Amino acid sequence: MHPIATTGSSNAEAAYDWRPGARDRRQSGDRSLLRANRAASNPGAPGQWRISYRSYDSADLGRLSFIRRARDLGFTLDQIRLLLELAEQRDRDCGDVDALAREHLADVERKIADLSALRRELLDLIESCRRGKVEECRIIEALSPA
Repeated sequence: MHPIATTGSSNAEAAYDWRPGARDRRQSGDRSLLRANRAASNPGAPGQWRISYRSYDSADLGRLSFIRRARDLGFTLDQIRLLLELAEQRDRDCGDVDALAREHLADVERKIADLSALRRELLDLIESCRRGKVEECRIIEALSPA
């Protein structure tokens, strides 16, 4: 276990955790982008520590932006990793990229169909409600084991 540096004061605010990663653990917010970059990148992830900030060059920022946009579109980390590999092969035919995007679109369309069916089922349950007592509730009845 790493020691926690203190100033010698008994004040609770005086104790400060100087261990690696402590600042990240204290900060709130979305750290998933950095985790995705670490997961998608090779050993020796970009950026160097300066004071308490990580420094990225324009290529690193472009990579982070690519990862965020791909995640916004719902691609998995494995798919993003493959897309990053393909993006580095600039003279290659984009058929593999197209196939990956079409596969992802098919997954999205399946999810939309499943959600639409779920919506219809919930609407049917809500419409079947007689607004009586819970013991006569059609929604409870539909959810209960037979």
